[in-house]
Amino acid sequence: MHYLLACLGAVLARFGAKAALSLGKRDADMTNMDDGKAADAASAEAGVPVAARSGFYTVAVNIAVFFGFALVLYFSIPVVDLIGKAVRSIWPTIDKRGTLANYAGQPWAAVHFAEMQAQKTDFIAYLGWRRRPFQGQTITVEEGMHIRRTPVTRTVADAPSVYFFGGSTMWGAGADDARTIPALYQQAAGGTVLNFGESGWTAHQSLNQLIKLYSEGHRPRAVVFYDGVNEISQKCRRENDFWAYDRQGQIRQALAYRPAEWRYYLQPILAVVNQAAGAIRGDQGQKYFDCERNPRKAELVAAQLMTDWKLAKMLVESYGGKFHAFLQPVSYFSTTRVEHLRLGRQLGDQFRALYPMFRRGMAEQGIGVDLTDVLDRDAFIYIDFCHISPEGNALVATRIAQALVGRI
Repeated sequence: MHYLLACLGAVLARFGAKAALSLGKRDADMTNMDDGKAADAASAEAGVPVAARSGFYTVAVNIAVFFGFALVLYFSIPVVDLIGKAVRSIWPTIDKRGTLANYAGQPWAAVHFAEMQAQKTDFIAYLGWRRRPFQGQTITVEEGMHIRRTPVTRTVADAPSVYFFGGSTMWGAGADDARTIPALYQQAAGGTVLNFGESGWTAHQSLNQLIKLYSEGHRPRAVVFYDGVNEISQKCRRENDFWAYDRQGQIRQALAYRPAEWRYYLQPILAVVNQAAGAIRGDQGQKYFDCERNPRKAELVAAQLMTDWKLAKMLVESYGGKFHAFLQPVSYFSTTRVEHLRLGRQLGDQFRALYPMFRRGMAEQGIGVDLTDVLDRDAFIYIDFCHISPEGNALVATRIAQALVGRI
């Protein structure tokens, strides 16, 4: 639609330019005519005086030129954006996390992060989104449930089925299929292990997924929730509240206006204006989060995580299973090596404000295990503020296995 309107603007501009040239030629020809012939020509034009007709024609040409160039300028914004997306899909930017010290001598890492960029997601009611099926060298997203593949490497008689839930760290960003947290747990404990983690998911989205699974007839012996990071990185964004998830703003914007509404056509201009205003004020990125300055919001975010865990626990136990919740480790509270990373100060402020609230709620409610110290060792484990390389996944999987042994 934008492309067609931009073409229309170009046509109008071209017509206006041609008309202007034609008008100039016509005026020159009229100047070369003698006075008698000019009067005859004017009278032949439907009785309209030459000056009036020329003035009307000039106004029409100027209007056509103005609107033509205005349309081209206006719709060049989304057209350039579309071209940029097309170029990025052909020549994607390189995710430099694959070059960190964590992956020294491991060429598969570059392939892995390229495959992560190549994946697409689909909208799913009440869940938000899930990745589409994908088959790569390091990543497999299976058909059907659209979950990350967990290879079966160990068979143990009567081993219980365990379903894992969480965000991108549970899904396995930074690790191949065989070295995600659920996959490494399967290697240690055996049994049926399914990885329902998804990038950007909060505990509430995992709860909705769990409800759907029980409705479909699934009966896991144990359910693991691994949360904390997305409760903060998503809900503490200043445009979100405690009930929001990552793509709420994106979906709202997509539903806000239709092409028939005039405000629809202001969106590209407003986007440019807002970016320019932020650059002028110098506040871009400085107030992206607000939980550290909004105690009430922080309390609601922390309380909602406890509520989601308790509801999940009640649901799992009502079907005879065992529920286990774990608070994720993050670089801001770790003594492991982080000198190879650039950690955002303001995001760190959110974790320093919320994690004590999470711990207090866990103690008061008697739910959850704190894993914030599980990666404390002299090694390169984090690849950003929360994601970890396979060595870190092994440490987390081992701690979870220890917590579950004899309790499921």
